[in-house]
Amino acid sequence: MNEELLISLINTGVVNKGTEVTILRAGRDMGGSSIVRSLHYVELDEVEVIDNKAHLIAFSVSDGKKYNLQAQHIRQIDGMNPERLSEAFKTDGKKRGRKPNPKKK
Repeated sequence: MNEELLISLINTGVVNKGTEVTILRAGRDMGGSSIVRSLHYVELDEVEVIDNKAHLIAFSVSDGKKYNLQAQHIRQIDGMNPERLSEAFKTDGKKRGRKPNPKKK
């Protein structure tokens, strides 16, 4: 996930405390090598933007383990692709509305 997209989702209130996120993190296998990748389902506990960097702390929904997250770890937000989620909430660009109809007498 892109850092700028994550910051815009945080600023619009789409991503906040309690949001479920699917992350892909490197793990260790029985031999100790870090080539294993695993998906984790976590819930965000702390969400901050400091100096144009997103700082996220989350905990696993299965075992409660805490994670410090970066934007590149995030694969899905509330079960949805982040780019598609931003299109649904129109976080980028100008919002368009309807043109007002002139009142007829």
